[in-house]
Amino acid sequence: MANSAGNAEAEMNTAMDSIEYRLNSLKETGTGIAQNLFGREDIKTAIDGFTKLGEAVEWITSKLGLFGTLGLGVGLFAGIKNVGRDKMFSLSFNCFICRQHSF
Repeated sequence: MANSAGNAEAEMNTAMDSIEYRLNSLKETGTGIAQNLFGREDIKTAIDGFTKLGEAVEWITSKLGLFGTLGLGVGLFAGIKNVGRDKMFSLSFNCFICRQHSF
């Protein structure tokens, strides 16, 4: 009987060390936090919104494929990262040239 208890404990330790167990624990913690912070209708609305967002991403990736999606992502990131940068650089560069040549 003691051997079966040891085996059950070893099995439970193995299960608790698995990725699935940890992900499920994280999911349940997130669910508890959401239930504490938001009302039932708010959670439903958020889930519906994330579902629609996921469907939109799925549609875009199905149309563009891997490389098109990567290109779109890189282009968006570069565009967002550089908003206004060119204008600011050209203004500061022009001011530097003006000071050097007394324009």
